[in-house]
Amino acid sequence: MIKRTNLLGTLILASMFMGCGGDSASAANDDVSQVSSSDEMTDKSSASLKPMSSSSLLLYDSTLISSSSAPVDTNVTTDAASSAREPADSSNSSSSGLSSSSFLLSSSGDLFWGSGAAGAGGFTPYWHYDSTKFKPLDPSKADGCFQIYQDSLVGTYFSSFEEPLCVVKQSILGLVENMVNRGVAVEEAKATAMQKLYDFLEIDVAPKNDSLYESAVGYAISTLFLVDNGDTTMRVKFINDLANGKDFSKSDKCGPVVNSPMRIRVPFYSDNTIRGTTSVIIAKLWRFCGGLENCDESNRGELKKYDCGAEFPDCGYQNREYICTEAGWNLPTTQDYETRGHECKVNNTRVPSDSIPGMEYICYEGKWFKSNENLIGKLPKEYFFNEEIEYGTMKDPRDDKVYKTIVYDGKTWMAENIDYYTEDDPTIKNYSKCSQSIKCDYGRFYNVEAALKACPEGWRLPKKEELQKWIDIEYTERQKFLPKLFSKLSGVRKASDDFGLSVLSTITVDPYGWDETSGYGVFWVEGRSYIRFTDSVIYFDDYIDMRENGQFMPVRCIQE
Repeated sequence: MIKRTNLLGTLILASMFMGCGGDSASAANDDVSQVSSSDEMTDKSSASLKPMSSSSLLLYDSTLISSSSAPVDTNVTTDAASSAREPADSSNSSSSGLSSSSFLLSSSGDLFWGSGAAGAGGFTPYWHYDSTKFKPLDPSKADGCFQIYQDSLVGTYFSSFEEPLCVVKQSILGLVENMVNRGVAVEEAKATAMQKLYDFLEIDVAPKNDSLYESAVGYAISTLFLVDNGDTTMRVKFINDLANGKDFSKSDKCGPVVNSPMRIRVPFYSDNTIRGTTSVIIAKLWRFCGGLENCDESNRGELKKYDCGAEFPDCGYQNREYICTEAGWNLPTTQDYETRGHECKVNNTRVPSDSIPGMEYICYEGKWFKSNENLIGKLPKEYFFNEEIEYGTMKDPRDDKVYKTIVYDGKTWMAENIDYYTEDDPTIKNYSKCSQSIKCDYGRFYNVEAALKACPEGWRLPKKEELQKWIDIEYTERQKFLPKLFSKLSGVRKASDDFGLSVLSTITVDPYGWDETSGYGVFWVEGRSYIRFTDSVIYFDDYIDMRENGQFMPVRCIQE
C-alpha cells in the first residue's frame, strides 16, 4: 500500500515540483505503447497494478492496440523501431491485427509535449537537490503522478499531491493514442481529448495553451478522482472510460461530486491563481449536478433547492437551499431570508429585522446593509443622522457648505464633522487631509494646528470642562450613556444616537497621510488635546505625534 507522507523541512518544498520525465531515466516512460484489453489498467487493494513493461500504457481496446515490452528508440523511425523490438506476448500482438509500428511518435519521442528538459509545455522536473534521488513521474500508471523522494537518511517519501500536468497527460493519454492509431493527427487528437476532458468538467470555454489553467484542471481531476493509499479504482475507471470515447452522462459526472464534500487537492504553496481556478472548476461542476446552473442579474436573490437526482439517494446536498448572489450560488444568510420579498430598488428603503430587535436592513445601490454594522464608507453621510430627530442647519460663510446642528446640554453643536479647506491659509492647506479610504465624505482631517482654524467665526472647538462630565459618569452608567452619543450606523454596540450628535467611530490619518483604524469616536478639543471614546471607555489624550506635524483627526465645532 502506498504511503503518502509530507517531506521533512525544506525537502517538502524541494520535492514538490512542477515536472514529469525530463531526464533520460524517464524517456522510456514517455515513449509509450499499449496493452491489450486483457491487460487493462486495474485497481488492486494492494496498490500494485498488473505487471507492465516500463513503457506500457494503462489500457485499451485490443482491436486497436498491440503490446510491446521494449521501449521505443527515439533516434530511429517508427519502422526501424518496430523491427528492432520483440513483442512480450506474441499472441496479444497477433490478435490485435496491427503491428507496433502503428504508434505515431513525434520526432522528440513524446506523443504530447516533447521529451527532455526543454520540452515546451511538458513535464520538466525542477530539481533543487540531486535528481538521482527522485523517481521520475510516470503518467502511464494510475498512481504515477506522485513524486517519490528516496534518500538513505530519511527513507522513501511520497508527495501528498499529484503533479497536475502529469495528471492531465495521464487522463487523455489513452484517448489520444487510440485516435492516433485510427489515423488522426496528433495535434488534432490532443485538442479533441482535451475538449472531451473539458466537457466532462462542464467547462464551456477554456484558455488555449494556458499551463496555469491546465494545472488547475489537473488538480480538479486529482480532487474528483482521488488516488490515496493505493486505491486507484475511480481513477482507472475514469481514464478507461475517457480513452474508449464514452459519452459521460450527468450521473457519471456527478458521482464524485454529490456523494462527498469536496476538499480541493491543491498544495498550500501553490499559486493562488491555480488554487482559485481549481475551486471555480469544481464549483461549476457541483452547481451543474444540483441544477444550479443559471445565476445572473435575471434571478438575483432567487432561492433554489439543490437536486442531486434520483440516482443519488444518499446525497447530503439534497433539498438544501441556495441563493443566487453576485458571487454565485451560496447558502442563504439570515439577511437573505429577512429581506426576501423586499426589492432593493429605492435607496434608504429600510426593512426591520425579525431576529435582532432594533436592527434594520438599509437599501443602497441595490444592496442591503445591516444597521448594526459600521457603515462608514459604505453609505452616504446623510444616512448617519437620527431620522427621528429634527436637526437645525448652519451655513459656513467661508465656502457656503451647510451642516446639520443640534442643541445638546444647552450648546449648539455641529452634528457632523466639519469639511473646510482653503488654499488661502497655509496651515489649512498644508495640514489638513482627506482619508485615503473614505476621502472627505464624512468630514476633513486636521492636525492640531489646523484644527484651531477649522471652525468658522462664532464657532470653536469643544472645551475639556464641557466634556469632563462624560468621563466622570460612573462606569456602569457610562456603558448606558456613551452609546447614546453615536450614530446608529457607526457599528458601536447598542448605539442609539439619542441626543442627535451622531458621532462616528471613524478612522484617523497618520502624519504621512495613511489611514489608521480608530474604532473610537474621536475629535479635537481645546488645549491641544483630543477625546477618544467607545461604548464603555472614554478619555482625553494630550499625545501629539512628533513625526512631521502630528496626526490628523476630525473636528466638531460648538457655537460660541
